[in-house]
Amino acid sequence: MRRFLFFAVVCGLWLAPELSAQQRLPERFGGWSASQAPVQAAPDVASKQPAEAAAVLSEAGMVQVIRRGYANGAHALTLTLYQMRDSSAALAAFGYLRAPEMVPSDLGLAAAVSRDRAVILSGSAVVEVTGLAEAAVSDLRELAAVLSRSADKTPPPPVPTFLPAAHRIAGSERYILGPVALRAAAAEFSRPALAAIADKVGFDAGAEAVLARYRDTRGEAALLLLEYPTPQLAGLHLKHIEAALGTLASSSATPIRRTGSLLSFVLPGASPAAATALLDGVRYETGVTWNEPSHTATDPPWSALVVNTIVGTGVFLAAAFAFGIAFGGVRIVTKLLFPGRVFDRRAQMQILQLGIASKPIDADDFYASWSPRAWSGR
Repeated sequence: MRRFLFFAVVCGLWLAPELSAQQRLPERFGGWSASQAPVQAAPDVASKQPAEAAAVLSEAGMVQVIRRGYANGAHALTLTLYQMRDSSAALAAFGYLRAPEMVPSDLGLAAAVSRDRAVILSGSAVVEVTGLAEAAVSDLRELAAVLSRSADKTPPPPVPTFLPAAHRIAGSERYILGPVALRAAAAEFSRPALAAIADKVGFDAGAEAVLARYRDTRGEAALLLLEYPTPQLAGLHLKHIEAALGTLASSSATPIRRTGSLLSFVLPGASPAAATALLDGVRYETGVTWNEPSHTATDPPWSALVVNTIVGTGVFLAAAFAFGIAFGGVRIVTKLLFPGRVFDRRAQMQILQLGIASKPIDADDFYASWSPRAWSGR
């Protein structure tokens, strides 16, 4: 029983950050009060097929969907909270939930409203408000403030900030994290090139995509940015994308530019001048952050060099003297304690004499394992 309780406590502590990151719908905001308890629901996105909505949101990292009704006198509205895995997944869900006719709003870090609907990005969650016609702007602002108190403070991914701002159609940005969402965007914007490269982009390798539409006097164009974890992956998938685009008749008019780990290209249909202007307007910069302690290298004075040289030489001499004494002392002590048993063993010694002194050569002086006299008798 104690082991089970210990295991339960450990699992609870492990899951605590996951649970604390999930947001909740408020009991009340502005003049609105909850009219029912929050319930789990399936994704229900306006003008989207239920199967497509479930696939796109699940691919982005949907954790759960919570829906709750609110009332203000005789009026009613509904809040739907899409809890996502992290802030990147929430930004992808926000782009998918936002309808083309919705206009940007300052309710939060990212928000869009229409006559009867609003979508608010709140940390790692997206809150959809339906039945908005009877709600005041002050009510929405208070709702956004209540949601921000418990929102995840992790900043959103920086890829959308690389998009050029000039001539961009407001609300056309779409942050994408998977091939299903990319194919859905291809169908929505009538861009077959997106469907052709959906499986070649490399989302399984950590790629992030952002799509936006532009309009000026030269017409309309669509710009797609793909960021990879490393420049090597960007170069590898560039070849795959070019091969996939090669199946399109207009692939020759699709310029692709690689800058570090970012691929940027204009989808077919834009004029060469418009495509070049969009590619030149991409605001991508790499930066190196140095956060290690630094010091200034200077040459030491000559007096320190002389002293260090003398000290170093003395250390080497002392070490050589100590090792010499130790080596010689071990040999002397060993000879005194074990004479002829470790060093100078006659059975393993051979002494050669040149005979340059006055002393006559005596074969008995040759300590060897063989007998000189035995050889002289042969």
